[in-house]
Amino acid sequence: MQRFVVSIRNQKGKDNYNKILNNAVLSAEKYDRAICLMYDLSGMEAGEEDILIRDWKELCEKYKLVSRNNNHYVYHHGKPLVAVWGIGFNDRRKYGYEQVKKIIDFLKSEGCSILVGVPTHWRTLTIDAVSDTRLLELVKQADIVHPWLVGRFDNNTYEPYRKSIEEDIKWCKANGKDYMPVLFPGFSWHNMKKDAPQNMIPRLGGRFFWKQVKGAVDAGAESLYLAMFDEIDEGTAFFKCTNTPPVGESSFITYEGEAPDHYLWLAGEAAKYLRGELRSSRMPVR
Repeated sequence: MQRFVVSIRNQKGKDNYNKILNNAVLSAEKYDRAICLMYDLSGMEAGEEDILIRDWKELCEKYKLVSRNNNHYVYHHGKPLVAVWGIGFNDRRKYGYEQVKKIIDFLKSEGCSILVGVPTHWRTLTIDAVSDTRLLELVKQADIVHPWLVGRFDNNTYEPYRKSIEEDIKWCKANGKDYMPVLFPGFSWHNMKKDAPQNMIPRLGGRFFWKQVKGAVDAGAESLYLAMFDEIDEGTAFFKCTNTPPVGESSFITYEGEAPDHYLWLAGEAAKYLRGELRSSRMPVR
């Protein structure tokens, strides 16, 4: 459950996120699922890390997130898991090492397991990552490494990133960290930026997504993060989608003639492949 710090800095935004979270908590209890909080630091100012800290305390009090009796919150190695996304990107963010360290130190003092959302090239400190070895210090304080890969490659340019995932996993194993790569079905900025290509990274009926599934699992990944359930503006949504949206001349990125639940179904098949339940590594066919 994403919570952008910039959105909870004011009461209106906080009320909205709390309503969403409350619905998720009720649904998790009803359908026997588990949720996890992800604090997205994008847009945060230096000093606003205290907003995150206060928010966590309030939510723990209301929802008993760290209670051993809470069966609907994600635990990692016996500790409640909290994701902190947006660490080490070189896009001139207004927060840095000190602010992130304060957040991580606080969450560790709360007895949490921590997932850090980092750039694609976090390990080499290049391209989209800051050239600062302190980023690796922060990663070493966390429990799960979660590099952002969305939009970085297409079906024809994936191979170097598959090799990078292999090297990431080696580093994480050597440093006692778990690793969770991001997989995405396709990509397009067009819904937000009309000058961008309408179908920038085609889904290819799921073949692009399945190449990533096979690549990550065969490289040794033991968990996967699918981006994103409902992200329409970036064309990465997994949720049910009609091929004929009733809005006239729509620029909506649809599912290329596939069934409305095709990508949710493929996500389930990916879970089976991850667990070793599929005999073949070829993309499943319904």
